[in-house]
Amino acid sequence: MRIIVVDGQTLFRLGLRLLLEEAFGAETEVLEAADFGALMAVLRDTPRADLVISDLFIEVDDPFAALRAVVEKADGVPLIVVSASGARGHIVRSIACGASGYLVKQESFKVLRHVIELVVDGGRYVPPQALDESKEVLHWLPPAQPTSEPVGEPQAALPADGLHTASRLTKQQSAVWQLLADGHSYKEIAHRLALDETTVKSQTRSIYRKLGVRNRTQAAMLAVGEALEKEPSEAA
Repeated sequence: MRIIVVDGQTLFRLGLRLLLEEAFGAETEVLEAADFGALMAVLRDTPRADLVISDLFIEVDDPFAALRAVVEKADGVPLIVVSASGARGHIVRSIACGASGYLVKQESFKVLRHVIELVVDGGRYVPPQALDESKEVLHWLPPAQPTSEPVGEPQAALPADGLHTASRLTKQQSAVWQLLADGHSYKEIAHRLALDETTVKSQTRSIYRKLGVRNRTQAAMLAVGEALEKEPSEAA
């Protein structure tokens, strides 16, 4: 496996490189880049990588534009942002720009290893900070993973430019949507809204269809986006 590690701190890159080589075996090749420009050069000049692990590009004027450029240049190679920032705005915007996962640097390497295995297998990972007071860690599972979630009509993946509006939802659907985003089970939602579980599941399918999403996680991320649009923008 070929992994590109991007961070402005030499010791961080070295430490992560040693951990990756130990965790995934001697056949793992770890390439390093100190900044956005160096990463773009590595992507241009080396054989295709299997994964990019990168800090936010704080040395550029627009780190999210840089992130989109890297995702485009990487052409399908999954990218995990590992940043000192746990701000919800940074997490949501990074995922919306095409990152396959986001992790704060305070997390353990054990968590990072789990996230690496998840995204290399085709999944996506979103930390709980993205959902404010969520009770569960949300992650997009690989497509082949079975799920008990109600399935909406086939839709495109979560669009890179952003977030959907809730204006098309009914009042009851909006209430169900927010409780889904907060991590409540169908039984809990039914109890809180005085509905039966069959109605909640039916409304969930309608929510997925109207929002253009496939599952609870994508619906939850859009709920976060709606909240962020109503808050003062956070500095990048």
